[in-house]
Amino acid sequence: MAYIKLGLTAIAVLLCFILIRIIRALVNRRLSAKVLGEEGKSAVYRISRIAVIVFFVIAITAIWGFSLQNIWIVITSALGILAVAFFAVWSILSNIIAGLLLSLSRKIHIGDTITFPEEKISGTVEEISYLIVVLRGRKGHIHVPNNLFFQRIIIVKH
Repeated sequence: MAYIKLGLTAIAVLLCFILIRIIRALVNRRLSAKVLGEEGKSAVYRISRIAVIVFFVIAITAIWGFSLQNIWIVITSALGILAVAFFAVWSILSNIIAGLLLSLSRKIHIGDTITFPEEKISGTVEEISYLIVVLRGRKGHIHVPNNLFFQRIIIVKH
C-alpha cells in the first residue's frame, strides 16, 4: 500500500512540474508583452504557479490518507493565524500589493524619471521589486516603498 501511495505521490509531483511548465509556455505565448509587460506576465505566472502547487499539495495529502476535513481545519487555522499576523505586517503587505499593482499597471518602467514633489525626491528607476522601487538620485540610491506610488502625487517622465 505504501508503494502505491509513493507512486501516486511521484506521479502527482511530476504532473505538478509538467503543469507549471505548460503554464509558463502559455503565459509566454499567449500573453502579449505589450498588454501586460514583462512584469505583468511574471506576476500572472507566479500566481498561477502558486495555485497549482497548493492544489497538488492538497492532492498529495489526500493520497496519503489525510481527510479533507482535517486539511480544511489546518488551512482555516493557518488562515486565522495569518489574519492576526496580517495586522502586524500590514506595511509589508501593502508594499507587496502595491508592487504587484505597479507590475500589472505598468505605470512606471526601468529608466523612467520619477519625482515626488511633496517629499522632494527625484531619480531614475533602476529596479522595481515587490517591496521597493530603487531610484538613482543625485546623491546615490533612493529606496522608495511601493505604497508611496499610490499615496502620493508623482511625476513620471518616460
